[in-house]
Amino acid sequence: MEYSLSELSEILQSWMVRADVLGATPSGPSRGDEIQQWLDRFGGPAAIDSFVILDDFSDMGKLASHRINTEFETGLTMEYARQAVEFLRVTRV
Repeated sequence: MEYSLSELSEILQSWMVRADVLGATPSGPSRGDEIQQWLDRFGGPAAIDSFVILDDFSDMGKLASHRINTEFETGLTMEYARQAVEFLRVTRV
């Protein structure tokens, strides 16, 4: 199911996630390529302190080390959110 950026922002706020929703990934040959294009649009690794990918797709290429594997059936859960927060605390690009 797809949400608008404002709907996604509202959902995240209801989970107490305090962050700006900047945009959505473009279409690309692989999920990793789509995410890399999005990162590049915002300055690439040099401009980003840390990031985590929460996704049920496994085709991340060189971004695989930043991925937390979610399940399509459940989507984002509190456990995945906790894992993401911990990842961001200890990982820098």
